[in-house]
Amino acid sequence: MSESTNTTNTYTFKDEDAGQRIDKALLHMFPQLNFTAVNKLCRKGQIRLDGKRVKGNERIEVGQVVKFPPALAQQADAENNEEGLITLTPAERKWLKGLILFQDEHLLIINKPAGLPVQAGSGHTRSLDRLMVALVEDAKPRLVHRLDKATTGTLVFALSRKAAATMASQFAERDTDKTYLAVVQGAPLESEGVIDFALKKTTIAETGNERVRAVKNNKEGMTGDEASTAYKRLARKGHMQLIEAKPLTGRTHQIRAHFSTMGAPLYGDVKYGGDAFKHGSKARMFLHAYRLSFAHPETGKAMTIKAPLPDYFDEYLDSMGWTSKI
Repeated sequence: MSESTNTTNTYTFKDEDAGQRIDKALLHMFPQLNFTAVNKLCRKGQIRLDGKRVKGNERIEVGQVVKFPPALAQQADAENNEEGLITLTPAERKWLKGLILFQDEHLLIINKPAGLPVQAGSGHTRSLDRLMVALVEDAKPRLVHRLDKATTGTLVFALSRKAAATMASQFAERDTDKTYLAVVQGAPLESEGVIDFALKKTTIAETGNERVRAVKNNKEGMTGDEASTAYKRLARKGHMQLIEAKPLTGRTHQIRAHFSTMGAPLYGDVKYGGDAFKHGSKARMFLHAYRLSFAHPETGKAMTIKAPLPDYFDEYLDSMGWTSKI
């Protein structure tokens, strides 16, 4: 992202920013926001591009100036200051280094553990984005995509603004190939197929918490956000199934909501109808970002990174006789 101009609530876009969607660019400037919040700011006219209202899907041109509420800049500064306060113990540093699957001067890719949030938010400050900033001394890791707190597997950080923009574009344009492993329960699925249901966020009246639900088959007319997930069943035993899933779109809780809608929620995903699962005293969910393929942001070289399964996942597959299936 570009350097700021003289005022604290404007940025002038540079060559490396050209071609990005404005909403994607703002998400990288202000990771405390989500996609819905950014587009709401655009709709209300609180985000201006060259002094005019802007839609979130508009593309950036070199030299354009984006103006946003000063409170956003203040909040981002506070987030950065809080990141700098994290001090790692020798044991934490060793543990975090053990998560690294790949690192060069452009990228840092880790095997995300279960139960640790990707970003800081209400009620937690020791998140992976802040921990990685504390770990890497000669660059500032920047998130280019997200995983749910309970999900494990490949998570990508960029180590430069250019790499962040390139990788963010690959994820946004679906130029990456993401493969997840999941254990689902309940209704038997076909051996393979595509779950093609639109998704819409709703609020649960009893708790006030948000949840994603499928609202209508896309082919019949969409009333939510288009969402498609391809899958293949790798193994089945009783009412339990081992699934390989490929999200063809990138919606919040997409895999979780899609399989729940099919009557086969993820094991451990109590929010979407799955039975609780505990490993020791910790609640766990069986969804793992197993493999990620993409083009290196600097060289363009095709890369594939695989993340080993967490212990509880590996132990469960072994108990079911499914280890050889992956």
